Amino acid sequence: MNQQQLIDKLLQHDARISQAGIRVLLQKIDLMSKDIRGAFENWLEYGQMPDITIEGFTIENLTKSYNLSTIAAFLTLDYLRRKPEEAILSLKMGYDRVHVK
Repeated sequence: MNQQQLIDKLLQHDARISQAGIRVLLQKIDLMSKDIRGAFENWLEYGQMPDITIEGFTIENLTKSYNLSTIAAFLTLDYLRRKPEEAILSLKMGYDRVHVK
C-alpha cells in the first residue's frame, strides 16, 4: 500500500485524524515490524482482524480492556514487540493513548 492509499484508508476509519496526526501515524507505521504492518494493512483494506498475540495481548484485548481504537491497538502491539517491558508498564500506568496536537 503506498502512502496516499494508507492516508485515505486511515481517514476512512477515522475522519477526525488531523494532518499532524496523519504524519505521526505514518512515521509509526513505517517503523512497524513487517508482520504487524502486513496485518494492519490487511485490516485497513479488508477489515480482517489478525490472530496475533504479543506478550499476552491481542487487538481485541487492547480495544476492549484498554479502550484503544483499532489503529492504536496495532501500534501498541508493535510497541509490545519492540519494547515489551516499557509497553506493559505504559499500559499499566494508563499511558495507552496517542495524543497529537
